[in-house]
Amino acid sequence: MEDFSVRVISRLNNLGLRERKLSRRIVSELTLTLLLVSMLTLVFNIQPVKASGTIYIRPDGTVYPSTSPISRVGDVYTFTDDIHETIVVERDNIIIDGNSCKLQGSGTDIGLDLSYRHNVTVKNTIVTWFEYGVWLEHSNNSRLIGNTVSNSVDGIYISSSNNNVLEGNVALNNLAGTTITYSNNNMFIGNFLFYNSLFGLAISFSSNNTGSINTFSNNWAGIVLEYSSFNRLTGNIVSDNIYGIVIPHSNNNTVCLNFVSDNYYYGIGMFSSTDNVLFRNSFSYNWVGIWLSSSSNNKLHHNLFIHNTRQVYDKSWDYPSIIPSKNVWDDGYSSGGNYWSDYNGTDLFSGSFQNETGGDGIGDTPYVIDENNRDRYPLIHPYGYVPSPDLNDDGKVDIEDISTAALAFGSYPSHPRWKVQADINKDSKVDIRDIVLIAKNFGKTRP
Repeated sequence: MEDFSVRVISRLNNLGLRERKLSRRIVSELTLTLLLVSMLTLVFNIQPVKASGTIYIRPDGTVYPSTSPISRVGDVYTFTDDIHETIVVERDNIIIDGNSCKLQGSGTDIGLDLSYRHNVTVKNTIVTWFEYGVWLEHSNNSRLIGNTVSNSVDGIYISSSNNNVLEGNVALNNLAGTTITYSNNNMFIGNFLFYNSLFGLAISFSSNNTGSINTFSNNWAGIVLEYSSFNRLTGNIVSDNIYGIVIPHSNNNTVCLNFVSDNYYYGIGMFSSTDNVLFRNSFSYNWVGIWLSSSSNNKLHHNLFIHNTRQVYDKSWDYPSIIPSKNVWDDGYSSGGNYWSDYNGTDLFSGSFQNETGGDGIGDTPYVIDENNRDRYPLIHPYGYVPSPDLNDDGKVDIEDISTAALAFGSYPSHPRWKVQADINKDSKVDIRDIVLIAKNFGKTRP
């Protein structure tokens, strides 16, 4: 019978899902949602099948068969050679060190089965060519550290498992990099997820999980967060995917400090999702920065929207049958809203009504998205921006900084030559006063 993973991946490739030049008319958020639901349903209903030559770490600590290339010292089990069988762990409170060896299958079965295990650490293992690379079900307080999972349907699959840590792993060329479902309080930190045909990380029907400082690139979708609440995505790099971060039917999550750029379709898409908070993210050079569909009561502030083809898009604009999204796009005065690279307002006034003399770093007029959405206090400069005469931040003020300012001379926000770093006095224009400030510091170096 044809191998399951080959069949699925082949089918996706036949549909052209990994081609970067997809037709936007064909690849829509509806396609994404339907495929995610169908694939996740398929994955959830497949039961693991054990290989005939399975290796066991027994409850008493012994390894069966005893000829397996695994050495034991106390509660530490170390690979001494590559292994081509499923490993089933039946003992808690142990460490499995792959020693950079391969655990390799033939496209079926589970590579490493940690079902019903507690406090197991797996590190330095290369797991490849299984249906499921690493399987955790009803498994708690375990750690996966520095492993590589590849060429499988699910690289890492976690179900009904809590308080686990996945750190520094690599998932590539799988159908799905990592799936977390019906699981809570897990931490996904510093992992790298590349070239997975469906998604890098999917969190579904789960709460209080944290995904931090991970890198998602060249997946179909970088991150999927669906039917889940009170999760936190922070400090991730999500770039060069078809879709960046996809959030369907999820509420009360926090998305902050992420760098979401150069995704073919959108940076973040929210579908029927409410009461989420998105702040201090950078959305740049995506086709759409944020895509909304029937998603209201979300709060978005202190984000950077930089040169997306469309900064924000609401599906109801083109499909009147869809409920328009109504969200909050600022954190009030004087905290402010978001930075928009295409904002062309001035900063001559201050105050909650922007009618007091003197600029305050907030635009004098709102940034209007549509009749239901507006940023009342758009930021003139990116949040946290500290002007400096060292424009290229190379530790010295020299002719390169003068040249950068000269090329931006006379520009203002939304001007094609605008360089925010050249606006040293933060008055929303690059003029002679900025040039003078650079000249006064010419030749200085960073201490």
